[in-house]
Amino acid sequence: MGTATAALTTIGIGSVSAETPDGFDKLTDSEATEVYERLQDTPEFRKLEREVRKEGNTLADHDITAGRVDGKDRLELVSVPIAGSSADEAYLTIGRSLDSAEVTIASLEYVERSIERPSADVQSIDDVEGTITARVVDALDGMEETVHDVSLDPSGPAAESDEISVAFDIGCAGCKTAVKQICRIGCGASTAFICGVLTGLGYITGGACFAFTQAACAAISQVGCDSPAEDICTHPKLDLC
Repeated sequence: MGTATAALTTIGIGSVSAETPDGFDKLTDSEATEVYERLQDTPEFRKLEREVRKEGNTLADHDITAGRVDGKDRLELVSVPIAGSSADEAYLTIGRSLDSAEVTIASLEYVERSIERPSADVQSIDDVEGTITARVVDALDGMEETVHDVSLDPSGPAAESDEISVAFDIGCAGCKTAVKQICRIGCGASTAFICGVLTGLGYITGGACFAFTQAACAAISQVGCDSPAEDICTHPKLDLC
């Protein structure tokens, strides 16, 4: 089980519903299919796909999320849901540099959510508590498994276990930049995909992006992306504005 720290830049932007920040293009239709087909030809993809099939699962490649990043790094990447897994969510994520053609992201992600809602108000996540656990298999690291546990506590921001610093000292402006991109990507993509975009744009470094992304998506599920980004970052799960 690995340990890591993370830090975000503090680049100010407006609300989520305002202009879209530069650097990421979400691809659809034929463009998304072309990127997916290119990445399917990589040895790393084939290794991950074999592991998916070994566990008796399949790839739901009719429901991919694809994108292109042009920031600190230039890359193309795809997130593919895994069908048949016993996990609450499961994905294959693959991405490679547009400059070197080297695969830089290649992982399987299995997410389990153990969530309790002590409040009688089922419309609110402010009082949600529990744990989000992700088992990640990395094809770039000999198919080694890493487990991330993120605790959701009604009394404050999300925190990752294993003494991992979530680095929620990024400031209000940095949070708004990151959640605006997350809203553009959509929380239906894998955490590896979202973190690949945020890292490629230079917004975040290190391994605690998982905790930040889970906390941001918890806040987004309540506040909504049509609200100002500051409202998301003010939410108790982030508490950054």
